Amino acid sequence: MVEATAHQNSSMMHKWKRYPKYKDSGVEWLGEVPEGWGIKKLHRVLHRNNHKNGDSINREMLSLSAYRGIVLKEYENDNLIRPKDESLNYIIVKPGQLVVNPMWVINSSIGISKINGIVSPAYRVYDVSKEFDGTFLHNLVKTPLYLTQYNRYIRGLTTYDRSVREEDFYEIEVLIPPLPEQSTMSVFFDREIALIDTLIEKRKQQIELLNEMRATLISDILLFGISAIEELVYIQNCTPKCEFRKISTLSRVIDCLHQTPEYLDEGFPIIRITDITGEYLDLSETKKISEFHFKEFTKKYSPKLGDILLSRVGSSLGKVSIVKDNQIFCLGQNIAAILPFCNSRYLYYSFQTDFVKDQIDLSVVGSAQMTLSLEDIRKLKIPYWSPEKQISMSHFLDIVTKRVDAISRKVSESIDYLKEYRTALISAAVTGKIDVRQEISA
Repeated sequence: MVEATAHQNSSMMHKWKRYPKYKDSGVEWLGEVPEGWGIKKLHRVLHRNNHKNGDSINREMLSLSAYRGIVLKEYENDNLIRPKDESLNYIIVKPGQLVVNPMWVINSSIGISKINGIVSPAYRVYDVSKEFDGTFLHNLVKTPLYLTQYNRYIRGLTTYDRSVREEDFYEIEVLIPPLPEQSTMSVFFDREIALIDTLIEKRKQQIELLNEMRATLISDILLFGISAIEELVYIQNCTPKCEFRKISTLSRVIDCLHQTPEYLDEGFPIIRITDITGEYLDLSETKKISEFHFKEFTKKYSPKLGDILLSRVGSSLGKVSIVKDNQIFCLGQNIAAILPFCNSRYLYYSFQTDFVKDQIDLSVVGSAQMTLSLEDIRKLKIPYWSPEKQISMSHFLDIVTKRVDAISRKVSESIDYLKEYRTALISAAVTGKIDVRQEISA
């Protein structure tokens, strides 16, 4: 279970044995199932529980994660935590109950809880028949096979009103292996999936280390020069060899128009902070606006090759992307355009340094909305070298960071492959495609 390709994942599944005998399930989408397995519709094994949070007990707010299952809800700040009197209508959740988000069940927002707490009244909470082992049912209802069924029953015209109605959900057939067999699968998952998750976590740590190395390299180059790195000079606690200049002396900073126009299915691209994700600006997922609004929004700024867009708010605060190929778009809210007088790529790398990131963090300390003002942007200081050195540093960093990024991509791909294998292994076991009973005694 290492860096497998999708083909390798398929090959790896062949090492597991199938059941000795199968029977026709009588349900087209389930196909054949092992002999001895039962099938019932969900309304026969689930009972809706609407126990409200109306007593004096303080309970933790829970959320439903597609990957992690039922977990304690995390808040960006304490101001977002609901007081007790605003959660009286919330539904109590106990260990062993099935929790469903009917709007997002198609994206695997369903699972058995292992903890106590409360969830939004928009969720559904069910008591589960004693015919099930909780771990088995949790894994079964999250398989691709069952996600396909939820998709069949989704109703609604928009993201915000779509859901799987309870009467449709109840009609879905559920597999019921003998309870001892379910328990055996749970032991198998605890062992085998834990190994996969450990490998995934190690890969994630590798990516974190690569990102730290990348950031440190950029900072050291821009503060101390290429020669210090090439000569392996010990630079910790050394004085930077560059001077520092404000952004306002090296560029023109332009604000966006502080309005949100109506979005259309077709029209002109408008950049939002969610579009600032990579080195170069990507317009593939942008919202669209009318020609009228586009003309209004481009009166102050029309993009040019080499401009830099900066996110000024929230979790993407400080992220930057470079405009390429004379792209056509307008600025949405909370974005600043930086028109460099210096080398554009050098300025881009400057925003990757801890030196600049620390200044941004200090500028928003105490700010409730974590917003970077235009004045704060103009005051930011960056390492400054001669134009010739800016070009050579940018070229050097292009080469080195591409090598680091290539390694990171390979590690990231290995994580994807491990996750695919994890999903395939769980799905094959809980749907009876492989027999893991002998694996526990082996």
